[in-house]
Formats: sequence, C-alpha cells, structure tokens
Amino acid sequence: MPSQSSHNRSAQRGFTLVEMLVVAPIAILTIGLLVSLMVGLVGQTMMSTNRSSAAYNTQDALDRIEQDAKVAGAFLTTYSTFGSPQGRNGNTESFDTSKGDLIMGQQATTANPYTDTRQLVYYQNQPNPCASAGVNQVLPLKVVYFMKSDGSGTNTLWRRTIVRTWNSTNGAPDANTVCSAPWQRNSCPAGSTLNSLPCQVYDERILDNVSAFTPQYLLADGTVTTDATLAKTIRVTLTTQQQIVGDAQSNSMTLRVTRGNDIPTPPLPNAPTISVLNPSSNDYNNPVLSTFQWSATNATQFTYTYKIGAGAWSTPVSTTATTTGITTPNSNVAITIAVTATNASGSSTQTQFTYTTPVWTIPTLQNNWSNYANTYASVGYTKTSAGIILLKGLVQRSGSPVSGEAIFTLPPGCRPADDSMFLVGGVSAADRLDVHPAGLVQYITGGTAFLSLEAVAFIPAITSYTWTAGTLQSNWAPYVDASPWGTPGYTIDSLGRVFTKGLVKDGLYADGTPIMTLPVGYRSSEYLHLPTTSNNLFDATGVDIYGQVTTKGIGQIIFRSIQHNYYASGRATWTNLTLQNSWVVYPGYATPQYTKGSDGIVKVKGLIKWGVVTSGTVVANLPAGYRPAEVSLQSAACNMAYCRFDVQPNGNIVTRDNVSGTWSALEGITFLAEQ
Repeated sequence: MPSQSSHNRSAQRGFTLVEMLVVAPIAILTIGLLVSLMVGLVGQTMMSTNRSSAAYNTQDALDRIEQDAKVAGAFLTTYSTFGSPQGRNGNTESFDTSKGDLIMGQQATTANPYTDTRQLVYYQNQPNPCASAGVNQVLPLKVVYFMKSDGSGTNTLWRRTIVRTWNSTNGAPDANTVCSAPWQRNSCPAGSTLNSLPCQVYDERILDNVSAFTPQYLLADGTVTTDATLAKTIRVTLTTQQQIVGDAQSNSMTLRVTRGNDIPTPPLPNAPTISVLNPSSNDYNNPVLSTFQWSATNATQFTYTYKIGAGAWSTPVSTTATTTGITTPNSNVAITIAVTATNASGSSTQTQFTYTTPVWTIPTLQNNWSNYANTYASVGYTKTSAGIILLKGLVQRSGSPVSGEAIFTLPPGCRPADDSMFLVGGVSAADRLDVHPAGLVQYITGGTAFLSLEAVAFIPAITSYTWTAGTLQSNWAPYVDASPWGTPGYTIDSLGRVFTKGLVKDGLYADGTPIMTLPVGYRSSEYLHLPTTSNNLFDATGVDIYGQVTTKGIGQIIFRSIQHNYYASGRATWTNLTLQNSWVVYPGYATPQYTKGSDGIVKVKGLIKWGVVTSGTVVANLPAGYRPAEVSLQSAACNMAYCRFDVQPNGNIVTRDNVSGTWSALEGITFLAEQ
C-alpha cells in the first residue's frame, strides 16, 4: 500500500506556471518560424512560376514575330495608307519606326500563309485576266507590332493587320478588283465596331507588362541601319517587368530573324510637285475653274485636299488621277491645295501649293484685232464676286473692219441674255460695241486706230438677279429687229448697283423727257449724266432722284440704248474728289466723288466745270486701292457731246479728247481696282 507521501507527489505532476511561461514563447517562436518558412517557400514558388510564365510568354511573342518576319517581303520605315480607326492610336496617325513600331510588308494569301495550301491573291487585269497564266500584281498587306499603354502604367504589345482596299470580281473590274478573297482580315483596336470595313477583327494582344520593345534593322553585313527598307534581317528585343510578392521581376529575350521573301518594295514616294495646268481656263458656268496637276516619283495613289481663301479645308479625296479642277465663286481668290503621294511602302510628306485665280481672263482676239500698246490696258474680261461681267482693254485693227464682226468671244456663263449695245471710246468720237448672247463682242461702228472696251459691264444670262420689265413713257417703245434686244428693264445687284438694259425707239427727245421711271430703291441720290449711243451716234441719258430715266435732247429717235449702271441712293459710301487745275464743282448736280464695291469695281461721279481742258491735264487723283493696273480709257458726256478721260495707274484722272470747261460729267468712269 502506497504511502501518503507518494500519493502527494502524483497529484503534483504537469506544468507549473513557471514552466508554462518558459515553454509558451518557445512554441510561438517555433510556429512563427514554420509559418515564415512556408510563406517563403510559397513566394519562391510563385516567383519561379511567374518567371517561367514570363519567359514562356515572351518567347511565344517572339515566335509570333518570327513567323511574320519569315513571310515578310519587306520591312518599312513608316506607313499611313489607312483610314480611322486603323491609325496608331485608333485614328489616322501613321505608324513609324521612330516611334518604335515594327512594320512588315507581306502579300495577301487565300489561306493561312504558314500552310502549304495557300495561294497568293492577285489583282485582276494587272496586267492579265484572272484565268491567264501570266503573273499579276499581288494584293499587299501590312503587319504592324506596336506598344500601347493600358492606362495603368504598363505597356502591351499589339499586332495589327492592314489589308489594302480590295473588292471581289462582282461587277466591272476596277483598280482594286482581286481574283480571290484574301484570308487575312483588317484589325482594329478593341472596342471598335466590327463587321464593317476596315474593322473585321480586333487587334491581337501579344504580350503584357512590356517595358521595352526594341526592333533593330540589319544590313547584309550585320551593320545596324535606321532605314528599315534596306534591311533583310531584324533583331528584336522584348523586355517585361512586373512586381511579384513585392519583388520587381524583369525578363528580356532577343530574336534575330531573316525574312524569307525578297519582294522588291519601292521607297516612299517623294513629296509631290504641284502646278496649275491651265490658269486662264475659266468656265463661268462653274463659275471659275482652276485645274491643278501633280506628280511624284514612285507614287501609285494621291490624296488631296484644298481650301479657298480663308475657308475650311475640304474633305480629303484619294485618287489615282494626277489632276483636279477646283471652282471658285469669283476671280482673284487664293486656292491652297495640299497633296500627299502614297505607294505600297507608305506616304510621302505633304506638299502645299497656293495659287491665286487670275483677275482677268485673256481672250483670243479675232479678225485682225490686236491689243493697242503704249501702256494702255490689254484686253480681258472678268466675273466679279457680285456676278458682274466687266471688260477692259484698248484694241486696234489692221485693215478694214466689217460691221458685226467679232473682236473676241466670251465663254458660256459670261454672256448676256439679250443683245447689249454700249457706247465706247475711239479716236475723238464715240463708237458702238455690241455683246451678243452667243458671246460675240462685236465691232459695229467707229474708227479702227483704237477702240476702248473699258466700262462695258453687264449682268450675264446665268445669274440669280431678277429683271423687272420697265413701263415705257413719252411714246418710247421697245426696238425690235432681227436681233434679240430683249425687253427694256431694270434690276439691282447685291451691292446696290442698278442696271438698266434694252433698246428703245420713236419717243420724244426734248431734254428731260422720261423714258421710264424706276421705283423707290432704284433711284439715284443725285442727277447723273450717263453716256450712251443712239442710232450709232453719241447720246446721253439722265437719271434723277425721282427715278426718271430721261433723254438729254440730243441724238436720234430711230433707236437708243439704255444700257447703264449706277448706285442706288444710300447703297454706297462716297469720298469727295479733290479737284485740280481750276476744275470746280458744277452746283445742283452730282458731287465729284468716288467709291469702290466689295467686288473691286470703282465708280466715279460728278459734274465739273471751268478747268484746264488741255489733253493730259490732271482733274483729280484717286488714292491707292482705287487705281487700275494699266491706263484705262473712259468715255463720258461733256457739254452734250462725247468726251474722253484717262485713268492712270498712279490714280490721276486726266483730260483727253473733247473735254469741255462748260461742263463735263465723270459718271461714265468705271474700272476694276487692282492696286
């Protein structure tokens, strides 16, 4: 039987408090060491797995590049022949080796290019039919590798495919028709609208976490070149970097591959040269046409855009043509055209060319008529921005003229609707000039030493202006013969110039007898003396503040022309002329003044008297901006007779033939300001 002392010792077995305080930390430390060891082992496993995965993915990306390079026919420096969103950033931005892009030129195939069953995709009729045994041009495509940020600070390597525009053999073949459909598909950034050209599939995501993508281009001797088009071998280095378990891991691999094909690839086109094909060819139905032409070495296609004046650029046009015509609303307008050339290798730099449409079109003179020299204006015609046809020039004829013969012919869109009769200046006498609806500018009567076409202005048949038939008075009636003189009438242009037209006969000739009366809005602010012709002799027409178009008591009643133009009251800003050489204002009539419309036509008015009439005497001077480029011979009415003033390039208005100190009217002076 155990003793009492043994029993007590058994009851006290286990850890004492002191023992527990010693053992517990040791246990906790042991467990911590075990957990740390396990975490370290897991981290090492994760890093090892990621390192292996990164190496595998990098190698897979290089294998993909190698596949494309082996079937490439060329490496390119830049490429931009595509539309949005196939550009580098989902727009039309070009791909370029300077941005780190790898651009490969390949040929489209009927099946996967890495299989034996694939065939090349040929163009139809370039040069042979599809069924021909001959070899045609092959449909080109581009494969581009490029890096793009994913927005989180890392980069992704993408692959984009760009197939040149093509169509099937349905319908009439054109320059883009191919004999069979390509296997390759155009790709676009993720999120683009698919099932419509150019977006058929999304870009391939080749590799994530890319810190460096470095293509290098090697010549045959292994020398590195910056011109990708010269290289047959490339060396590509891919580097990835990412954080794993707090540790930055980097992986870098390099590929060297030689392309298997050697398809001759032309260098990029040079910048186009641009010129004007026919700067004097104006089609006034359009109304003003300027035709541009361009060329560029190695170019197969062009893209052009243009702007007129300070306007916006037009929509770009892609074409194989090397010319285009651009229409402008009027002459003396700057047209800027920009042209880019492209070929299978890409696009050239853009060329811009600015051309100002000529103010004057130079016609071909007929029937022995020629320009009169001696500083006087050469023959020309123009259509202003307000739609007014204006002639200029001094002509002469060798030999005897025939009444009705053409001096020159105006083009369509620059012709009146009816025969129009004008008084023009000649040698110390008034002469007559007619402009026919067929475009003939006809000599009718007068001398042939010289004949002025200045101030002949009219509204063409093709116009937005509406004519109103005038109500004739004082027995005046429309003149009718075999020529289409038209109904006497009136209209007003966009700048406030009133135009009257027509041929009338048989009315009363007493001074101030009304021929017709114009309504409010068509009336002059002062009394005007407008030179005209009647029965092939000098005559004058009065226009007063009440709208009356009146006779001046001279001329004949057989026929008279009322072909005139003047500013309606309140429609122009006039500036006073400073008269010289004793000339003064004739009170009660038009004040000597000048003005210029926004279309450049200068008009002078005013009745003057008592000045020096000697030929060449300066009456007044027009300032810069209101002067012709050449001497302009102007017809006028002076003391009930024909007279002539010249307007010189320095702005001087000078006396010439028959100017009268009794009174002389400046109302006939009309010309285009050119300086």
